[in-house]
Amino acid sequence: FLKDTSSSIIIPIPMSNKRRRSRGGNHAYHIAKEFLYYLKIPMCEDLLIRKKDSIQQVLTHSKSQRISNMRGSFTVNEKLIGVLLEKRIILVDDVTTTGSTIYEAKSILEKGGFKNIVAITLAH
Repeated sequence: FLKDTSSSIIIPIPMSNKRRRSRGGNHAYHIAKEFLYYLKIPMCEDLLIRKKDSIQQVLTHSKSQRISNMRGSFTVNEKLIGVLLEKRIILVDDVTTTGSTIYEAKSILEKGGFKNIVAITLAH
């Protein structure tokens, strides 16, 4: 899927400020920066916005709890929809277990009108 990257944009999964401080940074952002550097794909940190400070996914005990925990966590920056709508969105996260974070982010982007969305995670 990375053969033609001219119409792609990298979106790291956003993290709450509180969580970012406790982890020492947003690992998804740092991974996305590496893609930006090597693949020359632009990154946009402002399209997907974390609006809810959910509990850490590792503290949930089932897939249904993880899905419920992520529900309503993101919103789309409406000011950027028109500029980026035709881009292929490459969501980047550090770890995926059940996929609930990626699924929630993808769902919100689709509601914003985005059609071509893929995801990359470093660990599963």
